[in-house]
Amino acid sequence: MHGAADGDQAAGLIEQNHYDFLITDLKLPGRSGVEVAREARRRCPRIGIMILTGYGSLDTAVEAVRLGAWDYVTKPCDVRYMRQRIGQFVERAAGPLAADTASARLTSEDLAGFTAGAGTEILSLSPGGGEDYEQRVLALLDAMLADFGFSRRRREQILQVCVETMAGLADDWHVRAGLLKGNVVVCVRGRPPVDRPTAGMPERVSAEFGLDVQVVESDGARTVLLWEGLADEGPRAVPRWNAHVGGRRASARK
Repeated sequence: MHGAADGDQAAGLIEQNHYDFLITDLKLPGRSGVEVAREARRRCPRIGIMILTGYGSLDTAVEAVRLGAWDYVTKPCDVRYMRQRIGQFVERAAGPLAADTASARLTSEDLAGFTAGAGTEILSLSPGGGEDYEQRVLALLDAMLADFGFSRRRREQILQVCVETMAGLADDWHVRAGLLKGNVVVCVRGRPPVDRPTAGMPERVSAEFGLDVQVVESDGARTVLLWEGLADEGPRAVPRWNAHVGGRRASARK
């Protein structure tokens, strides 16, 4: 374990050593935290990266995701949360991902399992407040889909369905996205107002975009899942990042 007083010293240590995990502030003397993270990713492709910042913004959040940041944490930092996330990275790094990259048709049981936490989670997005929060969520989803190789048009179609779904829910919706049996899955869950039904949505989305969609209404909550196989659009590869965004911990603000 090594510590560095500035970005230049950190980059020098990365040149000389192999590391499994990097925690860096976004604002550093000398090279920035983004530059340090980029160098760490180049030298150690499987490294876990946690970026700390007191200056959260949409641009830096998306940049952190594209660099493969395991987490993007705004100050003041919760040390217990940081320890938990590092532990989760260690567990994930030790576990096989092959089961989630081998393409297969998804069943209702598979989708229920994903909603409950199965699969390889890449994004977990909870309400963070602010007028632009929905735009931040969509930007992160777009970055994830782009890393999987989805075309711009396909990403726009998927995000359009997400926007429609969010508009039909109260402000406490939650988004979970990741891999399950070779499919990219996006799950949007929340409580809908009684006057906003989704009747016919799966059939309409399937006819218009060719996307697989499932809507589940249970205990006053609505869950909308949309998925597409990697073989249909993107490469069979797992992006080297995972981000949890929500609340004060990782709420990027302009």
